[in-house]
Amino acid sequence: MNRLSKAGWIIIIIQFFLLPVAMWAAGIEVTDTEMQTARQWFKDHLLECKVDPAAAKSVEATAQPVPRLEVLANYDPVIPNSRGPRPLTLGTTEYKRGLFCHAPSRVVVVLPSPAKSFSAVIGVDNNPDTARGCGSVVFSVRIGDKAAFTSEILRFNTPAQPISVDLAGADRFTLEIGDSGDGISCDQSDWADAKVTLEGGKELWLGDLPLIDTRAQSTVVSFPRTSKLPFSFVYGGRTSDQLLGIWTKAVETKKLDDNRTQHSFVWTDTVTG
Repeated sequence: MNRLSKAGWIIIIIQFFLLPVAMWAAGIEVTDTEMQTARQWFKDHLLECKVDPAAAKSVEATAQPVPRLEVLANYDPVIPNSRGPRPLTLGTTEYKRGLFCHAPSRVVVVLPSPAKSFSAVIGVDNNPDTARGCGSVVFSVRIGDKAAFTSEILRFNTPAQPISVDLAGADRFTLEIGDSGDGISCDQSDWADAKVTLEGGKELWLGDLPLIDTRAQSTVVSFPRTSKLPFSFVYGGRTSDQLLGIWTKAVETKKLDDNRTQHSFVWTDTVTG
């Protein structure tokens, strides 16, 4: 599959070849049953595959969100449950669970169901870098566009602070660490023992959740499928099973020779053209 995109338009192009002679020439013996299976797969998954955007939207709306952490910003990687080979350390206390971050940091927590509370112990990590006395940060927890918690300025010698934040049934929230306005030097910080308690009582340790760094060039996202198409993608926040059912589809079949047939499928966004 080729994905061609420019400002204002997107086109998905797929070309499929049935090449029995080429396989025979390569010394691969193909039985009639295998060819029939291949043709049937091609028919079911491409040639006559139906894409129902309404079904896709319904599945997406009822599917339970996959709990995860989405890193939107952080100086260097967010590290779960450690600071590399060292444990998370606040003062003289070591922690086996939590998130090691470096301001400016922004991590979205996605939960499988409504949550009751978030708790953690926060502060500047104690390590050879910060032990020189540098590092000053502000922690905050945001639900939507509102701040549910904001700390005072925490420095290397500030005692660790246990916090508990009422999530009021939210199924996602954002952890942020700012540099307090004096630059990011040594702003290495811990959400130690970071934990969410769901409304049903189940506890989730944030350091054990899957972590997706959205700053990477590509991110694998899993979502329920409602079509048999052999590919999928997310574009503009919508899944391929939603989009391809409303995009314009063109199919071209071209016989290359007695033994080869080329099928081309082109989907074009009807909004952007």
